[in-house]
Amino acid sequence: MNVFSNVGYFLVDTVFTLYIVIIMIRVLLGVSRADFYNQFSQFVVTVTNPVLIPLRRIIPSFGKIDSAAILLMLTLKIIQIA
Repeated sequence: MNVFSNVGYFLVDTVFTLYIVIIMIRVLLGVSRADFYNQFSQFVVTVTNPVLIPLRRIIPSFGKIDSAAILLMLTLKIIQIA
């Protein structure tokens, strides 16, 4: 059973890390005013929108900085560490 719990922990940790990286990429794309018609940009937006849209209703952006995405990254990292 110990091997399966290690595998499960590894998979969950990897998913959290990948999602945090994708959110970081989204923040950087927004700050750099990248072309969102690019296929890679569309993938990043499609993956992150289901979580970010409800957060944006509550948390406003500050200029170019997407504060909802930054808060989501911090929250996911705290959950990942715990």
